[in-house]
Parts: sequence; C-alpha cells; structure tokens
Amino acid sequence: MNTIEETIKLAGFGRRKAMRKQIEMFKKELLEGEELLGVAASKPNPTEQLYITNKRIIAHKIQGIFQNDRKEIPLSSVSSINTSVKGLKAKIEIVTSNNSAIVENIPLHVAKEIKNLVDSLILKGQVN
Repeated sequence: MNTIEETIKLAGFGRRKAMRKQIEMFKKELLEGEELLGVAASKPNPTEQLYITNKRIIAHKIQGIFQNDRKEIPLSSVSSINTSVKGLKAKIEIVTSNNSAIVENIPLHVAKEIKNLVDSLILKGQVN
C-alpha cells in the first residue's frame, strides 16, 4: 500500500488538496539522497502527521495557525516503534534512548503499514 496516496485520500474531499500540498512541502525540505517513503496523518483532522524517509522520521503537529511542533528522529537512533489500537484507529509511538514522538488517531490499516515500514528500515540499518 502507498501510505502517501492513502493518507491524501483519507484526508477527505475538502482537505485532499491541502494534504497533498503539505506533503509536497515536506518533500522539498528533504536532504540530499533522502526519499519520502511513507506518510500517516490523524483522522478526521490531519493535525498530527508522521513522515517516514530512508534516513529519519519526522513527527509534525499543527497546534494553531502560527504554531507547529516538529520532532525529527534519525532512523539510527530509533529503539522501537509501538502501536496501540483503539477501535479503527491507532496510536504510533517512536521511541529513542532520549526522546519519543507520538501520533494519535491514525487509521488502523495505515498505522500497520507505517509500523512495518519503520521496522524494515530499522532492520536494514542494523544489517548494513
């Protein structure tokens, strides 16, 4: 499943264009050699977002018109990714030795795909 396209689709009819623009904005900020691999956003309001690249995880929370909270976690420092399920939604927690990022209300099927993606990236990093 392409979590980027799925997240845009799940944003809803009135928010799809805005979600696509936000993802494009994040793509423009990527480092050289970095590739956006997955995206998850809270539902129904996509104010909590998770961006997975081949080098880091970015947790982005929109807290108001002029205020955002953003945590960037290098994949090499991720010790675990945990999910907890509530109905058809999930909470994803990325844990490092000195930090953590939590994104809530992610559609369950997207959360499972994101967890699998991050797990495989962490495993690949340990093998290299």
